[in-house]
Amino acid sequence: ENKNNQEYWLGRARYYQGRKEDTNVVAAFEKALSLSSSQTDNKVIAGQRRQAVDSYCHYLRNTSRADKAAALWFSEFQ
Repeated sequence: ENKNNQEYWLGRARYYQGRKEDTNVVAAFEKALSLSSSQTDNKVIAGQRRQAVDSYCHYLRNTSRADKAAALWFSEFQ
């Protein structure tokens, strides 16, 4: 269990989703994103961040926050 690992926090987000703990889901996704930079030349890190952004946007859209999902997506990939 490495709390400084993005995968750990994505796993926590999935866990909290199953428990329908929205506040914890959002916090876990935010923590996962904080552990990687959107400005990197490392393809592995960029791919991991993209996975985190995709998962978070999917969650936001499914919880009626499409506007927040769109803002996150565009801030990452503009």
